Amino acid sequence: MSDGLVLRGHRGLAGEIAHLTTTGPGGRATTLIEVFALLGLRQPGSTAIDVDRLLATATAAGPGAATVRATLGEAVGGALTAITSLADPAHIVIGGPWGPHPKIFTAIRDAAARDPRGPVLRPAAVPSPSFTGARADAFTRLRDSVIAAPR
Repeated sequence: MSDGLVLRGHRGLAGEIAHLTTTGPGGRATTLIEVFALLGLRQPGSTAIDVDRLLATATAAGPGAATVRATLGEAVGGALTAITSLADPAHIVIGGPWGPHPKIFTAIRDAAARDPRGPVLRPAAVPSPSFTGARADAFTRLRDSVIAAPR
């Protein structure tokens, strides 16, 4: 958003974090969403992440899971470095259905810690922070409209 207008960009991807260029498997530059495809963690025929597969693969015991976690950490950490360079946040909350998982969050935090300007990362404290915020905003708007309504 800029001055109340939605910015779409040349290809319609303005603000789409999933399309930031980051470090993929083997240190190759790729988009964040492509990292999930290269790791076999997307739903078939879709760009959607297969959350169940991601959690099962990344949180298992053994060197394979550790490699997946490290790759995810590097990829997400690289995207966070880009975001930090542009937006300069003091804190970033890692949410969603897989980001706050302790093993995955640790990999992201460790990778992001290499950024000298990196913000403090925190795992989301509520299961669905965006829905919680939207619900709170809707409640406030409803309450305000009821109070403001003529009697």
